[in-house]
Amino acid sequence: MGGPDVQLHLVSAAAPLSCLVNTIDQQTDACVVHASSFALHVKSWPFRHKEDSLLKAFTEAHLFIVLLFVLTMKTDLHGEALTAGHYGTRF
Repeated sequence: MGGPDVQLHLVSAAAPLSCLVNTIDQQTDACVVHASSFALHVKSWPFRHKEDSLLKAFTEAHLFIVLLFVLTMKTDLHGEALTAGHYGTRF
């Protein structure tokens, strides 16, 4: 059933579905999975054409960055001058 890369993505896609609540632990696990996938991809460079490998590497890096932003936004706003209720309002 596909190579290790396909299996890794199936696991990372199914992990958030294992629980109905999207927790910080799940976000952390997703960050680890995508960082590992990026590292393995850069080390193995599996595609025949360089452009395909570059696209895959940038896609994995982008997913990792987005997941880090999601993880950052899910953390507590303790110590912030503005609370969550202030965002999106005009002063």
